[in-house]
Amino acid sequence: MTEYFEREKPIDGAFQTHSIHTAAFTTKLPESISFEQAATIPSTMLTAAVGFHAFAELPENYDETTHNNEWFLVWGGASSCGVSAIQLAKLLGFKVVATASPHSFEYVKSYGAEIVLDYNDSEISNKIREVTGGALRYAYEAVSSEGITAKIGKAMSEQGGSIVTVNAGFNEKNVVPDSVKVLPFSCLEMFNVSLLLVK
Repeated sequence: MTEYFEREKPIDGAFQTHSIHTAAFTTKLPESISFEQAATIPSTMLTAAVGFHAFAELPENYDETTHNNEWFLVWGGASSCGVSAIQLAKLLGFKVVATASPHSFEYVKSYGAEIVLDYNDSEISNKIREVTGGALRYAYEAVSSEGITAKIGKAMSEQGGSIVTVNAGFNEKNVVPDSVKVLPFSCLEMFNVSLLLVK
């Protein structure tokens, strides 16, 4: 798929038994991971990485001391993009608070989230503020439903911050404080940016 976006030729698409691919977008598959399990890794990890680096402007070099003990919110932590975002945040040294359904709490914690909260809780914004001490500056919205960005905005630091959202059509007005930037992006933007990052 990334090859198609780069070359825009049907011969480079994914609807065939074999395809040509740029070496920069390939890696050796560990023996512990099946092809079926690995199928979602490139798109979900790439979605999280582009959100982090191209839109939120977080550093590309992963150093656990970069954001040591600073909180990072992943809304939708049990989603495939959410799991990837948790792992990237941990690599940058963040402490992660995530949202999920209660039945997914342990699953989300297994990927590194310190705290997992129920996204259906009517007090979710206040609970995130309590956990983060009102100092939350970064959030990744891995699922896009109406009203989520506003809830995240209420949880952000009064000093401001950034919310990266996979909701490319985000157009809600005045739902977050002026000091908070909402950074929506689409899959097409994701692939275009990722091609630039590896060239």
